[in-house]
Order: sequence, then structure tokens, then C-alpha cells
Amino acid sequence: INNIRGREHLFTLDNCGFETGKWKFDEEWLVDEVTVQTKYCPAAEDFMKSVLGAARVVIFDWLVRKNTPLLEDRRFKKQLRPALNVHIDQIPGAAEQRVRYLMDDETEELLKRRYQIANLWRLIIRPVEDWPLAVCDYRTLRPQDAIHADTVGRGPYVGESAYIKAHEGQGFWYIKHQVVDEVWLLKQYDSYAAIPEVSPHTPFDDPQAPANARPRESIELRALAF
Repeated sequence: INNIRGREHLFTLDNCGFETGKWKFDEEWLVDEVTVQTKYCPAAEDFMKSVLGAARVVIFDWLVRKNTPLLEDRRFKKQLRPALNVHIDQIPGAAEQRVRYLMDDETEELLKRRYQIANLWRLIIRPVEDWPLAVCDYRTLRPQDAIHADTVGRGPYVGESAYIKAHEGQGFWYIKHQVVDEVWLLKQYDSYAAIPEVSPHTPFDDPQAPANARPRESIELRALAF
């Protein structure tokens, strides 16, 4: 697991499946679930359109993660602890299914265009020390590393994700002491199949973190981009 600082320019969505960016954080976006939906998500759609060069972005899921087992520490109902495995949120084979499920009568026209499924991930507290996010370079991933699985339990939709088996050639990157104005963009599908389609990711237990590190608190969202 390598620190990406100083080398961010070497990694883009179209050469490795992920990239980092700068986007100023506004605390008013995340007062409660209503402000996430009415302020943060629209702002995120505009940000992703500008970065991806998309005509349209549709956010279909968001989730806050905080590394605490205590229910009283929850700021949001849509809150979980960090997912402690290397995973892909959306396998390429189920991407068209996702578009058809969400876009109804627009589906056939939208599927004629290039479209992507992407994640936007950021912190919502001070610089991270506890369980930072690590992202795998698509170029170091082998097809046989992915174990496909159904995704259930979050509404009526049954999705398809994947867990990743480890091998020595995989390369992971993280942002050391990532701050709230730094974001990750993670590709989960791209209909231009000649370029990277997925971005496996996981939090990890940083051995350099102080014993009293504040629990990580972050927000992630998933979106369709056309």
C-alpha cells in the first residue's frame, strides 16, 4: 500500500480506474439526511459532471461510514462501519441492469451513449488517521481475482458486486492524512470497454495511526454518468 501524495497526476480514471481531486467541503451539506439529499447530492452531481465530462449525472445511492460500534454515535440513519474487505461495488456485467432499473423509459436512448458508474468518496471530519481508504490500480488486477456476489439488503434491488482475492502483484494507493477537501473518484463501470472498468477498494488498519486516533467518518455516493 503506497502513499499517492506527489504522484496524483500519474493516476486517472482512464488509465487505472481511479483518480484524486480537490473539492472544497461545506459543512452545511451534511447537517442531516435532508441536507445530504438536497444540498450535497446536487453539488456532487455538478462536480462529477465537470470532472467526468458528462452531460448528466444521476446519484442513486449514498452512505456515511464511521468506525464506531455505538449506535448513539450515529449522525445518520444511513450509516455503517467501514467495509473491511477489498471489493468492487458494481461488476461490469450488471451495469446495464442498473441503468434499466433506474432510468425507466429513457433507458434505450441512454444506453446508446457512453455511460459510467462511479463512486465519489470523501471525509467529513479532520485529516484521516483511522482506517484510511486504499484503492487498487486496475492494471495490477487479474480477472481471476474477482469473486462475484449478489448485493442484497438495501432495498428491493438485487445488485452484483465482487470481492477480490489477494495476490502479490496488486498495487494499492492511499492519501496519507487525507483532508476533507480531497476526494476519490472510483470507476465501477465504463461502457468504453477498452479502458479500465473497475476500481477495487478497501479501508486498512494503518500501523502508523496513533492509539487515540479519532474514528474515521466519511461519505460515499454512487452515480450513473452519461
